[in-house]
Amino acid sequence: MNHPTTLFFDLGNVLLFFSFPRMFEQMSQLLGVPGHVLQNEVLNKGLGIEFEKGKVDPIVFHERLCKLANKDVPIDKLIDAVSDIFTPNWPMANLLRELKNKGHRLLLLSNTNEFHFSFAKQHYPEMFHSFDDFVLSYEVGHAKPEPEIFHAALAKTKSPLSHCFYTDDIPAFIEAATRVNIPSMLFTGIDPLISELRSRGFL
Repeated sequence: MNHPTTLFFDLGNVLLFFSFPRMFEQMSQLLGVPGHVLQNEVLNKGLGIEFEKGKVDPIVFHERLCKLANKDVPIDKLIDAVSDIFTPNWPMANLLRELKNKGHRLLLLSNTNEFHFSFAKQHYPEMFHSFDDFVLSYEVGHAKPEPEIFHAALAKTKSPLSHCFYTDDIPAFIEAATRVNIPSMLFTGIDPLISELRSRGFL
């Protein structure tokens, strides 16, 4: 490929598998609040997406959950309860290294929060070594499927759209990327991804 190439990868359930049930169970044990109450606060009432968009910082996130539980827990304990939910998809680390060695620019494009990203980088650094840059919802202030986060990702590359590629496990996010003309593929596993990358000339 004569033009610079850029590949964007999602984090959750692409590079790292995660479990929300495990997260809410761990939070419940720490805070002494039923899991369904925590799930309602984080997912239904919007605390989680506010945290992911950086509208709520870690201190406020901690304070709101302590207030909900009427209990003061150390923030480091809360970070572990919220974040110790990942299992690495190790074959993806090998694929990322191969793509990097071929000269492609690699960017992580993720809806995530400060707790999750810091924990993941600390505990699974091998999954992040090949990336040139990170486009994170809590830093950008927007989350997929909002077009702004995709525009922020494209701003970090000089590749023409025809030489970009994006994969994510959520169909709505693939549809959103396609609407801003980023060539995309729904992630269903590493083998279909490798086949697609080969057909597009990236491998």
